[in-house]
Amino acid sequence: DFEVSPQLWVLQGHFPQLPLVPGVAQIHWIMVWAEKHLNWVPIGLTIEQLKFHRPLRPDMKGAVTISLGEGSRTFSFEISTAHGRVSSGRLKNRAAP
Repeated sequence: DFEVSPQLWVLQGHFPQLPLVPGVAQIHWIMVWAEKHLNWVPIGLTIEQLKFHRPLRPDMKGAVTISLGEGSRTFSFEISTAHGRVSSGRLKNRAAP
């Protein structure tokens, strides 16, 4: 579970009148979470699927769901809040040498 702090640096300038967490920050968070909790290290990363369903804004609380697939080379994710799905997708590593 998480909560988006209004002081989060990624909100600065994105956008002053209606702040939201940029999609690139959401993907970065997912990759950090996967590396920390699943020992999944991005090597030749490919984003196979990606969808931003609704904005993620300051003070929102939510959850992250990640599921591994294809021999741990891929994983699917979903970020959701009480308002519904925020983003979802599937990331894949290239084959190990």
